[in-house]
Amino acid sequence: RLQSALQIARDHLSRLPSGSKVAVTGSNESTAPAFSLDFQAARNRIDSYEIKAVTSPLNDRLRELLRAQEDDRHRVTADQSGPEEKRQDRYRREIYLVTDLTRSAWREEKSTILRDELERLKYVAVYLIDVGETAPSNVGITSVKLTRETIPVGGTLKVDANLSAMGNVKPEQTVEFFLAVADGTLVKKDQKTTTIEPGADRRLTFEVPGITGRYQQGEIRIVGSDPMLFDDVGYFTVHTLPPLKVLIVAEAQPIAKYWQVALDFIAKEKITDFQPDFLPTSRLRTTDMTPFDVICLINVTAPDETTWTKLRDYVEAGGGLAVFLGANNSAASTRPRNDQINPVSYNSKAAQSVLPAELRASLPFVPAQTMDLRNSQHPLLKRLEDLSALGELGAIDVRKYWKVEPQEIGFVVARFSGAKGAPALIERRLGQGRVMLMTTAIDNVEWNDLVGTWEYLVFADQLMQYLSKQATVRCNEIVGSEVILPLDRDRKLKKVVVRMPDFKQRPQEIPPDSKGLLLRDLTAVGCYQVDSAEGDIDYHTGFSLNHPARESDLRRLETRDLDSLLGEGRYTVSRDPGCLERIVQAGRLGQEIYSIIVAFLVIVFALEQFTATWFYRTDEA
Repeated sequence: RLQSALQIARDHLSRLPSGSKVAVTGSNESTAPAFSLDFQAARNRIDSYEIKAVTSPLNDRLRELLRAQEDDRHRVTADQSGPEEKRQDRYRREIYLVTDLTRSAWREEKSTILRDELERLKYVAVYLIDVGETAPSNVGITSVKLTRETIPVGGTLKVDANLSAMGNVKPEQTVEFFLAVADGTLVKKDQKTTTIEPGADRRLTFEVPGITGRYQQGEIRIVGSDPMLFDDVGYFTVHTLPPLKVLIVAEAQPIAKYWQVALDFIAKEKITDFQPDFLPTSRLRTTDMTPFDVICLINVTAPDETTWTKLRDYVEAGGGLAVFLGANNSAASTRPRNDQINPVSYNSKAAQSVLPAELRASLPFVPAQTMDLRNSQHPLLKRLEDLSALGELGAIDVRKYWKVEPQEIGFVVARFSGAKGAPALIERRLGQGRVMLMTTAIDNVEWNDLVGTWEYLVFADQLMQYLSKQATVRCNEIVGSEVILPLDRDRKLKKVVVRMPDFKQRPQEIPPDSKGLLLRDLTAVGCYQVDSAEGDIDYHTGFSLNHPARESDLRRLETRDLDSLLGEGRYTVSRDPGCLERIVQAGRLGQEIYSIIVAFLVIVFALEQFTATWFYRTDEA
């Protein structure tokens, strides 16, 4: 398909009259094309084109070309007087879009901006040259998804691979699962055979226990020949977590019991490796907080100013803080007890430099309410949804809560289901760390029905991971996406080397104030490794980039789709050079001879992220 597109472009370029201005561009480019009278330079650009993994939607590219045409017309007619629309342009303006007409190359949108632009710039003729396969055949891996992208050392890796099929394909397909060993060699660990029908999807799950090392990378491959090769392989990376140290602070051990038991159970089952420690409130102000990934305050009565100041410094340096309010208000008691929360302490200036909200009062719900978790895109809730825990967590009855007033800097993650929607979870970003305030109990069955449930375990696991920033590690992305990798809390790393799947290496400096290692302009599909470029710093990590699922969708645009995108009558479509020549000549009828001689051509290769490759049918035996 690519070779066919390039040949058509070469042939048509050779037919343009001398004096024509030509620009050649591709869907993988984002800058405005440069027009030139140099045909040889245009021919060299055509010859240099190859398949790219990252492209822009053709809507955006075509609008860019229309702007280039309009700007050039302004320059050509600048010396003429009168209204712009009445000035005489000495060029015939044409855009040639060489494409396979797959839907995935275009962004489907309700906006009419492109259509309106084409209607306004009627002097630009648009020709679509269709080089696509009318009956494509393909089996592809459309997604690779890990149940968890971070697991404890010795934990089990679970990977789901989604297969899709279209056209005339074999119903029985075999898929192999590989893991990379220390020297990078891929070792086959599993294999599954399944049946799939055209137009259908099939999900396969692979499990490997006992994962070790800092991270593990691998591939999932379809066995056998296939007309389109790029989506026959999917890549993945999983990170292993060191034990997460959690400090649980409460007035007495029984208050911390449920939370500590939950974290111990999660660690024992090798879901996440937690190391929880209990500390009485009285010792918190003199304790070194830096070794801990997360600190949990459970119904702490009245932290003093020194404690709040230490907690602020801890969070700003990258620590995570969870504050749970599950004890009554001491302001309502004539004799405050040590199992009651003093809102004066929580509302002090020092406390409010840490917390996301001020405390008002502890109140009952009559009748009981639930947490409304449905309408938030917060990463914590999305993760709970991925683990199928969000619905059940949102159905748990809550009978008591703390009424709070969120600060402007605070973000309400979830509310209770009542008409007033009182905040249930509130987050604050502070320096390099995070604070989460929960306005109901995690230790008291009188306040809610959360304690002792499966949802309690999932919530505890995911909240601790989120606050420690472990759950936010995304090591599997779509090619072209930005990748953010966590840095050690001391942030001494200044330079890394990025090793790419196409065997290229790229050094990168890390700014001193960076919150993470940000990687951009990644255009190769596969597994990446990132290593410290400084011998005295031990930093090794990795990630994987895959194709978007839409690139395996070879459905073609129909006439009604093109009319919706471009406007009826504002384009023509041809399937071969002869047809193109007749259409172009017909479009030029009525133009002055001089305009034809200096015809203006823009050639666009719509090489939609590999979908313009190998659409031919498989050979039949």
